Amino acid sequence: MTTWTQTSDTSITSAVSAVGAGQTLLNGWIDLVGNVWSTTALWSDTTSGDYYLSSIKESTPWTGGPLYRPETEDSKNQRLNASFRIDNNQTMWFMLRANRSTSTSGFTGYLVSIDGTADASRYVHIFAMVNGSTASSSQVSSGTFTATNGGLYNIDIQCLQVTTTTSEIIVQINDSTGASVFSYDTGSASSVINASALQNVTGSTGVCVYGTQNNTAGIQEITVYNGDAAATTTSTTYSLALNPTSLLLGASSTVSAQMNGTGPAAATVVTLSDGSAGGTFTPATLSFAAGVTTALTSVYKPAKSGTISVSGTNNQSLTNPTAQTLTITPVATTYTLTGSSSLTINTAGTYTLTPNAALSASVTVTPACTLAGTFSPATLTLASGSTTAVTFTFTPTASGSGTLSTTNSGTLTNPASLALTVSSQATAPSAPAFTLTAGSAQVTVNVTASASNGGATISGYPIYVGSSAGGESSTPVTTLTSTGSYVITGLTNGTPVYVKVGATNSVGTTLASEQTATPVAPVSGGTITVDSPAFLFSPGNWYGDTGRAGSSWRRTWNVGAYFVFTWTASASPSATLHLGPTGTGAYVTLYVNGVAATVSAAGDVKLSNITASSENVLFAIMDYTPQTTRWSMGANNLVVSGITLDTASSAGTSVAGSKGWVKLIGDSITEGVEANNNKNEIIYGYAFQVLQGLRNEGYEVCVSACGYSGYLVPGDSTGDVPPYYYVSGSTSGTGGTYTDSKSRWNKIDANISALDSVNHLSAYGTTGTEPAAIAVNYLTNEALSNYSQSDAQAAMTQAMIAHRTAAPDAWLFLIVPFGFHYSGKYDPSWLTVFNNAVQAYKTAYPTDARVAVIDIGSDLSNTLQKNQGWYISASDDVHPLAPGHALIAPVVQGALMTSMEGRKSQSYTFY
Repeated sequence: MTTWTQTSDTSITSAVSAVGAGQTLLNGWIDLVGNVWSTTALWSDTTSGDYYLSSIKESTPWTGGPLYRPETEDSKNQRLNASFRIDNNQTMWFMLRANRSTSTSGFTGYLVSIDGTADASRYVHIFAMVNGSTASSSQVSSGTFTATNGGLYNIDIQCLQVTTTTSEIIVQINDSTGASVFSYDTGSASSVINASALQNVTGSTGVCVYGTQNNTAGIQEITVYNGDAAATTTSTTYSLALNPTSLLLGASSTVSAQMNGTGPAAATVVTLSDGSAGGTFTPATLSFAAGVTTALTSVYKPAKSGTISVSGTNNQSLTNPTAQTLTITPVATTYTLTGSSSLTINTAGTYTLTPNAALSASVTVTPACTLAGTFSPATLTLASGSTTAVTFTFTPTASGSGTLSTTNSGTLTNPASLALTVSSQATAPSAPAFTLTAGSAQVTVNVTASASNGGATISGYPIYVGSSAGGESSTPVTTLTSTGSYVITGLTNGTPVYVKVGATNSVGTTLASEQTATPVAPVSGGTITVDSPAFLFSPGNWYGDTGRAGSSWRRTWNVGAYFVFTWTASASPSATLHLGPTGTGAYVTLYVNGVAATVSAAGDVKLSNITASSENVLFAIMDYTPQTTRWSMGANNLVVSGITLDTASSAGTSVAGSKGWVKLIGDSITEGVEANNNKNEIIYGYAFQVLQGLRNEGYEVCVSACGYSGYLVPGDSTGDVPPYYYVSGSTSGTGGTYTDSKSRWNKIDANISALDSVNHLSAYGTTGTEPAAIAVNYLTNEALSNYSQSDAQAAMTQAMIAHRTAAPDAWLFLIVPFGFHYSGKYDPSWLTVFNNAVQAYKTAYPTDARVAVIDIGSDLSNTLQKNQGWYISASDDVHPLAPGHALIAPVVQGALMTSMEGRKSQSYTFY
């Protein structure tokens, strides 16, 4: 029986930066290649403050970027236990009895790998590698286990020298509950495991990760054991460790030094140093008596912030260890005060205090206001070592104008006072928006928030139902406590139902205009027309045989336009989608129950991957069409004229997201031109990724993109698509003449208005369906084609005003063109044009709080532009490729959700 002695236990509890080649990363783990390993937060763990040992993308497995224990821990009998998160995009390797070679052809040792795949199956492989051989003769076939992408698992590996010529590998994997998901024992008779070059030799333990994505898999804790007899050699080296490895300026770190083996042969003095960083060690030297291994400590106090290397030298011939890295964070000097500038008497407003860095000591902050009112709490604490924001409320008891300010008990600089206006009385809220979706014997009511709460918190959204116009019951069928959906059931198919929805606060209730819908029985078999509830078309993209409606067909020229179809399939299902027009160059990507297929839209398409006797969902998106002959019912449009089901299948109901819709406007970058390895496909672009993210959050999306186009620049290669918002004759970015006949911002196609009867943007032509947000990504083509900067600025500002008029309650997002921070391609003056246009709008509308700029920043912009052929097309240095779009999408998506839903903002660093 093997007796295991723990040699190290490494728990990942904080961020640790990468180190150079051969340096110690943490707790004795050495990065042989350098700048490959660090600790980081993973996408799959949303718990704030959790970190993992993780590797960047590696092109060569097990040798290109390994992390090893020191050679002084080498042994024959080894055991490794690790808690790790797995990811589809990365393979994790564990090395035992390894010779530490970083050459693929020179590596000798045992490897245990866990391969992430696109499905739930994970492959476990055991290799006995001699001089890097990956032949099947070097592999023990072990098997698979089923795992959740991003799940936390534990692996235990034992490497045993059974006799002088035989070895055994035992692998056990458990899930986060401790249940076994995989186990394997090679036994001691495996000819592969018993390769002679691996027998009766000592080697190192290590780990490596490689794959297609950075920092997606990682280790939370790893423990290493030695099963050999304890060594009795005198010390040849010593170790250095810092605790903590990161701290605030002004705090101290303990430096620990410990001899290996049984202690030094003679008395040894270790002298500590931080180079020229100017810090102090107390004591500055550590004296070890001969034969003593007890660790000695010194307290180090840094003199400045930044990254500092702590090293040691000795007066004997011992090998000095790799210098340890200490990260010192600057301390807070000030804090910000944010919150509402408009309140209603007797109604609380919330205010936030945020330090600009971590605090060296706790500070008490006291708020005050020149207007009468109460604070809760009366004082707040910004905690030592924390950057976390704290909040308080102020409830005014008098109306008028005044200021709200704060003071602190420390030395922090106080922020500027906030101007505050308190109105005398709350009013009833504005009416909410809602939509009705008919189903079989039911109608779904989707309610979105009121634009104004009237100065008092909205307590509910009552829903009233009736069987005739104006005949709604005085008692609501339900009252939603927040926005969302409610299904009215028990209705008679073919009989209309009439609905009103209100918003209620402490003052009263305001009702939205009545709407009606007629429940319909499921259609069984035959051709299902496009006006069926089973179809859901993306808002703002489509028109039909009757204006923006009709039963015969729906038509669009927009790449990124989509539709959803829901149905219940029979035991022997078939479904044929009717597309056109004949000869169109359009292609659609069909996702039937999530499985994708891209097909020509020039005729009928028989669907595959249908699940029999079950509900099925088709999501279809216009992925590509030539950038010519699209406008004005062009030949390269997409037409949907229904779907034919077998007689035993029946159409269902496709329900729109409950939070409204977002309109995303842009040029060829938004359209996905060159995104798929220089081929035009929107599903490889940032717009599709943002579309998916927004739909997952409960929004529908209108992508209105056109290659070659801009505010002033006509679209398509033939220039037959009107500019987005055409202004000419301006002076210094103001004035000028707007020409509607040369503009398309308010049109779906030629002679097809995007506005409703009250001149508001509309999802499908009816009133009350304005977008929740509008995001515009224009000016790239004006900059590349040297258009008038004055007219471009005027057009951008005036388009913002037009959008605000047509969507009074929508968020307006202005996206800085992704290349504008790269002066090698774009004149810096165009970024000034963008900023001036936004500022001109804010000056004209100073109370409009629903305006935000989305900027990917100079680091990412330059990363894209400087990596031609990888992040951006080498042919024009303009259009991002799929990897570039993948970097852009989360920044755009995060900015949208931060503003629209108050999500925590995210920061990104690009190298």
